[in-house]
Amino acid sequence: GEALIMKRCNAIHMFGMRYSIDVIFVDKSNRAIRVIPNLKSWMCSPLVLRASAVIELPVGAISKSKCAHGDQLSFS
Repeated sequence: GEALIMKRCNAIHMFGMRYSIDVIFVDKSNRAIRVIPNLKSWMCSPLVLRASAVIELPVGAISKSKCAHGDQLSFS
């Protein structure tokens, strides 16, 4: 039920991580512009130029929530 949100971020790396994560890149209006399920440890995400933030989630969160490109996200 928790996530890490990093603002002003358009790419991430997984160097030193021991586990995979799900990643969602969002634009300024919190619309999902790139969804990456199961980003493996020691890998890099692509550079997402229009991203204003990235959301890191536990593996399986994307498939469980059915989040897809273009979805409008809200945070509480």
